[in-house]
Amino acid sequence: MKKLLLILSLGVISNISFAMNNQAHSDKEGRREKVEQVKKELMQKKVNLESESHQERIRILQQADNCIKSAKSREEYKSCEEQEQQARENLKEKMKSKHQALKQEMMQKREQFQANKKNQ
Repeated sequence: MKKLLLILSLGVISNISFAMNNQAHSDKEGRREKVEQVKKELMQKKVNLESESHQERIRILQQADNCIKSAKSREEYKSCEEQEQQARENLKEKMKSKHQALKQEMMQKREQFQANKKNQ
């Protein structure tokens, strides 16, 4: 009778242990999937930001080209060049702040995942 209880107890304990291991494995998989999803989202944001930068630079060059082609004097030509330079500087500042915001978001996500990992 004692042997039967001992065998049943060991069986229950091993089942509980197995279930806990499966749960831990499932939790790790869930975290990995979440990390991969966040990485994909952040990468897409980076790609979109870079594409926006390219499109803006193309727009600036097209405007400058049109301006230069229509310039009738040296002063008009010089004005076109100055407008282009100012547009490039404005874009650089605009993109710099957007890149910094994205970098900050990436760092926050990394810190969140590390904190969650420590808590589990």
